[in-house]
Amino acid sequence: MNDTIRAYILDELLLPGAIDTIDDDDDLLTQGILSSMQFVRLISYLEKSNSISIPAEDLIFENFQTLNLINSYLATRINS
Repeated sequence: MNDTIRAYILDELLLPGAIDTIDDDDDLLTQGILSSMQFVRLISYLEKSNSISIPAEDLIFENFQTLNLINSYLATRINS
């Protein structure tokens, strides 16, 4: 799933050539990879592509800081 999310970020959220790759443990927020608006778009994409609703109380840094953390969070939401 990390590859799908990575592709979405690189292809849909970032300007062409902004960065070439995102590692699974890169900090998407504090490294400035995603702005707050791009983060909102990512959450919307995750909800739609996984047919889930992410409650406001889950929108915390610890759930969405890296691709690995996003994947772990989604696994708990999809399997619940």
